[in-house]
Amino acid sequence: MKRPFYLSRPESSLFLLLVAFAVGVMVSMLWSAFTSQWDDILGANARTMLSTILTFGLPAVIFWHFKSNDGVTKGLHINTPPRWRASIYAIVAVFVSMPAIGYVNSFVKDFGKMYLPESITQSLEVAANSHMELLESIVGEGHWVMLPVSIIIMGIIPALCEEMFFRGSLQRVLNRLWHHPYISIIVTSVVFALLHADYLNWAGIFMCSVIMGLLYFYTSSLWIPIIFHSVWNTWNITMMYLEVHYPTSEIVNDDRTTTAIMAALSIFITWSVIKTCRSVQYMERNLHIHMK
Repeated sequence: MKRPFYLSRPESSLFLLLVAFAVGVMVSMLWSAFTSQWDDILGANARTMLSTILTFGLPAVIFWHFKSNDGVTKGLHINTPPRWRASIYAIVAVFVSMPAIGYVNSFVKDFGKMYLPESITQSLEVAANSHMELLESIVGEGHWVMLPVSIIIMGIIPALCEEMFFRGSLQRVLNRLWHHPYISIIVTSVVFALLHADYLNWAGIFMCSVIMGLLYFYTSSLWIPIIFHSVWNTWNITMMYLEVHYPTSEIVNDDRTTTAIMAALSIFITWSVIKTCRSVQYMERNLHIHMK
């Protein structure tokens, strides 16, 4: 079925995406309202997963159903499997970026505590603590054998749905609207961080989103940021699980100079990995073309 011509305009595409997102949010709110009494049956894990699917996955599917002549999967660039070399570099990028993301997040958090009014910082801390307690209660449910289930429900499925919406839809629409890929990545990352509603850690979430945006822009495969996002979530869920079930004393590193150097080195290595990922994808495309 041929799509209406007006959906080829970036302004119309953005409007359609916002409408689809509003529909997803309303459906998610209705679902939460009607199933709030089913916590004992569904569990917090399942309710969190379904909320993410309805809020982000459903709008992306609605958007590309009306937008693409080639179907949802091809419109989202998930109709073909990812290149294995680029996938490996995406996984490497997760771990080499951790020192930089942790340092920037701590720096911004300390800066906010120093210069923001105390009432605001206290409100943000209360909201962040409530969010963390919810996550810990979800992770803490059941025996350790439930960890793989938590990883799938809270790690992999949210990564897939969120990347379908943010990178696969919003970033691409903004890029077509403004013709500035880096600005599109930054704006998408700001929205991504705000909608996560973890305002004490928004800087780290923002940096993760920028890395995923760059990976998508350079590889043109949505699977690459999905892999990065899934591995990142899996690592954090596993660490949270270990902290809940096997608590240990926190190790504090007061050597700010060493931490800053490690963060700078982390940024350099991360950027190098992203550029290598781009080069690998480019070479594999050329090889595929020449092999035809």
